[in-house]
Amino acid sequence: MVSLLLVLVALLNLIPPWITGEIVDAAMDKRLSRDFLLNNVSLIVIIALVVYGLRYLWRLSLYSASFQLGVLLRRRIYDHLMLQPPAFFQRYKTGDLMARATPWLLPQLRGAAYGRRLHGCRR
Repeated sequence: MVSLLLVLVALLNLIPPWITGEIVDAAMDKRLSRDFLLNNVSLIVIIALVVYGLRYLWRLSLYSASFQLGVLLRRRIYDHLMLQPPAFFQRYKTGDLMARATPWLLPQLRGAAYGRRLHGCRR
């Protein structure tokens, strides 16, 4: 779905420059009417709104996958810590464990989101 939205946005972005060219050509040929101009400008505005909506859906899909990955990784860390014996927690402070376990998580999630965007991989 992410790749499809990206391709659709790219294709829709090709239309406004073409419409602008048609408007300029009509103005140069002295055949530009008020209705022609309003119709074409309205079409550009509609396309801009559709592109905005599609980009929103694209990013929502992209970052929701990253969020789900974060939940999974945090769950695995928690499950692993819960398997440790009590002596482990007497040896290592809880704050130290969290400081060691979580700093790498945010860059991993950002990398997953950008990697998914660039490569179009699926969940």
